[in-house]
Order: sequence, then C-alpha cells, then structure tokens
Amino acid sequence: MPSVAPTRPPFEAPGVLADDDFTPVFELLFGLLADVVRRREPGLIKHLFETGRDQGRNQGRAGTIPDALRVPALQVTGIWFQLLGIAEENVAQRSRRHMESAGGPDQVAGSFSDVVGSVAAAGVSAEDLAAALASAEVSPTLTAHPTEAKRVTVLEIHRRIYRGLVALETDRWTPREREALIRALRTDIDLLWLTGELRLEKPTVEQEIAWGLHFFHETLYEQTPRVIDALAAALRRHYPEAAVPAPALLRFSTWIGGDRDGNPFVTADTTRFALTEYRRAAIRRLASGCTEMVALISISANAVNVPDAFRSALAGLLAASGQGAEIARRNPDEVFRQYFVAITERLKATDGQESAARPYANPDELVRDLLAAERALMMIGAEDLARTRLRPLRLEAEIFGFRTASLDIRQNSSVVNRTLSDIWAQLPPDGIETLPEVNSRDWHALVCRELARAELPAPDRAALTAEAAEMMATLDVVREAQGGPDPRGVGALILSMTTSAADLLAFYLLGRYAGLPDGEDGRRVVTVIPLLETIDDLGNARRS
Repeated sequence: MPSVAPTRPPFEAPGVLADDDFTPVFELLFGLLADVVRRREPGLIKHLFETGRDQGRNQGRAGTIPDALRVPALQVTGIWFQLLGIAEENVAQRSRRHMESAGGPDQVAGSFSDVVGSVAAAGVSAEDLAAALASAEVSPTLTAHPTEAKRVTVLEIHRRIYRGLVALETDRWTPREREALIRALRTDIDLLWLTGELRLEKPTVEQEIAWGLHFFHETLYEQTPRVIDALAAALRRHYPEAAVPAPALLRFSTWIGGDRDGNPFVTADTTRFALTEYRRAAIRRLASGCTEMVALISISANAVNVPDAFRSALAGLLAASGQGAEIARRNPDEVFRQYFVAITERLKATDGQESAARPYANPDELVRDLLAAERALMMIGAEDLARTRLRPLRLEAEIFGFRTASLDIRQNSSVVNRTLSDIWAQLPPDGIETLPEVNSRDWHALVCRELARAELPAPDRAALTAEAAEMMATLDVVREAQGGPDPRGVGALILSMTTSAADLLAFYLLGRYAGLPDGEDGRRVVTVIPLLETIDDLGNARRS
C-alpha cells in the first residue's frame, strides 16, 4: 500500500485534474479504495494505514497484519497497484496533451511529429521517406502469458475507471454531477473487490482467445486507424509540399490459439476454432461499420452529380449482392446507401451467414470497394465525410482484413522431427534401410533430398502415432486457412528449440507432406521462423 494516507474524505472533489500532477489522482483513488475497505473489511484499515505510514522506516510492520486478514490485505494491495497503473497512464496522457497544446506536436517526445520532424531536419528527401514507409510493416504480437491472468470483466472495470478519471479532467460539471462521477468510480473499485482480480483456475484456450479479442474490440479496431492518421498529419506538417502517403503499415499477429509448445491444450481443433473466431470478429466489425455508413451517408443522387466510376462500381456491387433490385427499391436515389447495403450483404456471405450475395474472395476486394466510395465522396465535395468517417473503415479493412490478427503456429522442433521420423518409418525414403540420427549430417542430407523431390507420397494418417497425427492435422488447418477468405489468417510457423537448419527444413518438408502450397502456382508459402533458445544454439546459428 502507499506511504501517504488520503488527505481528503473519499467523496470530496479534488477539483479539475492538473495536466501533469499525480497527487490529486493519487489521493482520489486512494481515498475511494480506503472507503471500500472500510465497508468490506473494516478491521484491515488500521493495519494498512499504519503499514503505509511506516513502510519507509520499518518494513517489518507488514508482519503485524493478523493471519485472518492477510488474504484481503493481498487483495487490496493488488487492487491498489492496478489503480496506480491507471492513474499513471491518465497523468501521462494529460501531460502529453499539455505539451502539445503548449508547444505543438513536435514537443511530444517519440510522437510521429517529433520523429518525422527529426527525419526532415536530417535532410531525408520526401521520395526516400515515402519508399521507406511503403516497404515498412509493424506487427505487434499478442500472447497469453501465464502471468497475465486478469479476467476480461476486470479489464473492463479498469477501462471504466480510466474513463472516469478522464471525465473528471474538465471543470464543466456541477458539484452534483462531479459527485456522481466520483461515486461511479467508487462503485467500480468496489466491483474490483467483489469480482476478484485473478482467475482461480487456469483459463481455457477458448477463454484466452476471448481475452485477446477483448483488446481488439475495446481499443485496437478503433484506435489503430487513428495511429495512421497521426502519421499522415506528421507527414503533412513536415513535408507540406510533397504529399508523402501514410500507408496502413500496421498488422497484428497473435500466438493465442496457436502456441502448442507453450500450452498442451492447444490442438488442431482449438487452432481451427481460434482462426474462426478471429476471422468472424474482423468481418462482423467491418459489417457493423458498413451498416453505420448506411445510416450515415444519406446523400441523394438528385442533389449531387454522382461520378460515372462510382455508378459502375455500384452496379457491380448490386449484382454481386444477389438482391440488387430490392436494395435499389428500398433506397431509391440514395446511391451510397445502396452501395453499403450491398457491401454488407457480401460481408454476411463471407462470414458464412445466410445470404444470396457472392462472398468476398479476399480483403483486397473489400478495400477496393471502400476506396471507390471514398474517392466518390471526395469528388462530390464531401471531403470531410470521406476522411473522418469512411477512411477509418477502409484502414480497418487494410489492417485487420478478414483475420483480425495473423495466428502464428508454434511447435517444438523435437515434435517436428519425431513426426518426420514416423512418416519415414511408414514411407522409407529410397535407398534408406535405417534412418540416420536426427540432426546428424546424414539426416540433414536426407531432409534436403526429400524436400527437393517434385512429388511426395501421402502418408497414411491412421497409421501415424497420436502425436504425429496431431501435428499433421495442425498443418491441415494451416492449409485450410490459406485457402480461406484471408490467406494471412495464418502467420508464421514458429519452431521453438531450433538447433540447426535441418530443423527448419524438416518443418517445410512436413508442410509438403500435408499438402501445403510450395509457391510454384503463386499461392502464399508458409514462413518458418526459428527460436534459438540456448547459448549453444545461438553460437552455432551462423554455422548451421
């Protein structure tokens, strides 16, 4: 617990929160938490306050907490550290806003405007910067780390508390309204106490997938296009004459549902389930955005000159929707509404819902349709509508596609090599009576030889060991995903405990046995990424 007792009663308003002052937020949250403790576990108050005051002088005082109160003491300490994190984030954000308001966006260290300004000051040309951005891709990866066990319910409460602090930053509230906001904060802190901070049981893979998707639903879907807009604003600021484009260079990856080396409960079926959930979330988010466009863009063809290119695109979409006449009749002359209704129907079909529409073959088709509408709005003078409402939706389609995040498939090299040995025991390579030792020179040569064969026989799955059959079933899921509406649904094949190049080649060879495309017909080839996890393996990496 903190070393400072609250100086205000729990519901006394601290006034408008200063831009970079942590004290009012600290005192407010500490006071509210203390009020909850007084109500829920009153016997704990004197111990926590005494411990807090004396903590700097005598760490042993924490031991004076009675045994019966140690569990709630741990609980309130955990809640307090979470509240501290929320407070620090809130104060840091206010500080950044203050710096930008006082000195402009370049004053915020590490911001796009600061970095692009430094690039421009260094003499980098607009052409070179545009080329660098066009080839760049930033791909954060989400993992379900065992130390991150917070429930989605708790994360939602944390978000409400943060938003409550944001609401208190303004002075527009009456005393009655401010008291209501602070009371809502106390209610959420009380809910943290009553809900429990951590799961008592290990979450299932399905729960971990829902946990990962929570961050997309609550933040990433909406905020990621704003990141690209911030980059675009920085480029306009520092290269005003060059019109350097800001590409949608963010792409997300995840290990949740694909990390079978880190979680023994991840199977081929759970990976298939994960891919379905990520795909469904992205498509339904895009469909929801298009439905919003239907309600929003009520432009009549009688009020503007609709570009011929847009009319042509609309005709194609209505035909692909399977119900073009009905859509046109329902929204007469409202060509943009017709357009987005038709897109929504196609997205429903892509999601596997009942629809007469033709599904989208890939996200690029959808991006082209959204871009056509965006350009049409620009041409009729609705630039702000195009930039502020439709462009973010188009960026979502570019960034998240029909997958939300690319699911990386992680497996241990020993499993890969045992599976390959099992297949070769059933289908002995020509001229081999006894298989060489794994990762020997002869093993490496054999893997390379078999990988170079034009065709490989199909193993009898029923004759494989359970482990090998599961490994091949996982590669089947990879193959299915690559043939789906977004080939980027599967990311890389991560090979943990890689010891040599032969391990990597063995994974590629298993892919061949599972029927994965080899790239000769233009289809996407899987990428195997090694994890070198011992000092010896790191040292031998260059020689391997």
